[in-house]
Amino acid sequence: MLCALGRLPTGLAHQFREDSRSTLFSAALAVIAVHFGALSLLIKLSLMIVANLASQGMPTLNGGGPVVLLMDETHWQERYFEHSPLDRCTMAEDLAAILAHAPRTVAVDFDLSPSLRPADAACQAALDTFLDRNAASLVLLSPIKVGTQRMIEQKRDWMLARCKAGGVFADGGLELSLGMVIDSLPSHDRMAEVVRQRAGSTICASIASTVGVARWLVRRDDDPANDAHGTAGSTDAGETSEPVAINFAHFQNLVHKVGIGQLNSSGIADWPQRDVFFGGDYGSAKEDRFGTPIGPLPGIAVHAARRVSLDHPVAELQPVAGFAADIMIAFVFSLGIAVFWSSYATFRISPSPAERQLASVMVVGFVCFYAVLVLLFFQLGTDLFAVGILIAPLVIAISMLVDGFITGPIAAILKLVRHEAEDPADHGEFKALLAVVVVLALILAVAHVQPLSLASVPIVIGAALLDRAAVKVLAIRGASRRLTAVTPWRGGVQLTMIVTAGFGITWWLLRTGAVAFSNIYTQGFFATLACIVAALTVGMVLPLGSHDAPVMPASERRLPLGGSDVPTATTPGPFIGISAVIVAILKKLIFWGAVFAALAFLSH
Repeated sequence: MLCALGRLPTGLAHQFREDSRSTLFSAALAVIAVHFGALSLLIKLSLMIVANLASQGMPTLNGGGPVVLLMDETHWQERYFEHSPLDRCTMAEDLAAILAHAPRTVAVDFDLSPSLRPADAACQAALDTFLDRNAASLVLLSPIKVGTQRMIEQKRDWMLARCKAGGVFADGGLELSLGMVIDSLPSHDRMAEVVRQRAGSTICASIASTVGVARWLVRRDDDPANDAHGTAGSTDAGETSEPVAINFAHFQNLVHKVGIGQLNSSGIADWPQRDVFFGGDYGSAKEDRFGTPIGPLPGIAVHAARRVSLDHPVAELQPVAGFAADIMIAFVFSLGIAVFWSSYATFRISPSPAERQLASVMVVGFVCFYAVLVLLFFQLGTDLFAVGILIAPLVIAISMLVDGFITGPIAAILKLVRHEAEDPADHGEFKALLAVVVVLALILAVAHVQPLSLASVPIVIGAALLDRAAVKVLAIRGASRRLTAVTPWRGGVQLTMIVTAGFGITWWLLRTGAVAFSNIYTQGFFATLACIVAALTVGMVLPLGSHDAPVMPASERRLPLGGSDVPTATTPGPFIGISAVIVAILKKLIFWGAVFAALAFLSH
């Protein structure tokens, strides 16, 4: 038993070398698809699911996050008498009550610009005076866009006056994905960014120009929404256009949501260290609700969630780390493919009726293995999301679906028939693969060749030719090698190292707080993955053993059923021969073209 377990590293290394090309190709295609946005839908769906799951299992944090202060239906009726626009004198009183607690910053999610009604002029003047006096503590919402020149000029003059007094304005736009808010485009003019670092807003400087007025105040017919809470416009030059995930999991546990009527009885402490987001959740303002992974939220609460995300960001793995993770995941799944589909092929062509019936059991077992693995990756994705790491379990699931139910059965049957397990050429192919990948990486690092440039064509062709030559040379040199024999003593040492590494890493992550596993199954799954990585590392660095193990000639190989010798290949016709050469060339070019493109995207 100990010897069998001790052979695990060598067996894993053998399987990795054998599947290295298909694993690398699958990971390369994933990198290319992500780069061109082909998988954005699956990534967003994954984000929506793991954010929802993470918010349910988040541990209680220190609670020192922002305060979402809502004007509810009751307050609107009793204090504002259901009037719109809101009475400016009453608004000044409410803002004064909030500032009496001395919060760090108050973000106001109401359009406080003047209306055209003469009766509101006195209260508007009183409110403006209050805003100017407390400009250092307030972040005001950029006014709703309008369509008449008179209102445009009025709002521009009002904004310039507030800016002159030291006021700061912010953009209240939010983006919808899949009908809800799950991520957002970063911009130094957005409300969350302005609240965090007031000096970053450029709206005041922008509205001094005609272009700025057109951007912030002029309503156009093609605007996705005619108010400040619609889909935001394009970001400024120099800003990233890649959306970032909103950390609703931490929002759920950090933010205090209270009604303004309960302001004095909220029990919230440390106001000077908190940001307050003041907005409405009443009457027509309830249309400013957005779907989120944790349910519908008022727009101001989403801004608070974005503010939390700035301090607790969620980001995908770095490209190179993500590429390595894709290779590892594909390899782990290939282990299940090797076990279930090889057994299926063996049982399916067995002369025994009983064994042929067991083939169906292997299919059912593989479906269960696939389902459990996907669920475990979702659970692991949820735990990683809670510590700021985003993985896309749906992308993993689709990739495993293709490998497991299409290419996996075909490869298992071909391997069984051809008896490829007795052919040590896979070691030579693996060395050749590593050598050519290193050469490509060096070329890309030095020359900065773009994947779609003409210069990439000769490099890809050269990689295919170098790969072919290296496979021939290295396969011949390694043709007489065999896997290292494992003694009980050596197997026990290896097994101890592997278990210590896998479970030791998991224990260390728990102790340092780098990740908190939500249940014992996820913890065990992660520890198993760590053990597989440790075993694979041990197996890859082991010496390959003696040189005196001859390879069984092809003429002496037998089919698994104990039948006649493997039939000698017949000479193909000229058309078949030429077609086979063309297909072989295309396969090489497609493989190395995909690897080249993936390495280029990762390096840039």
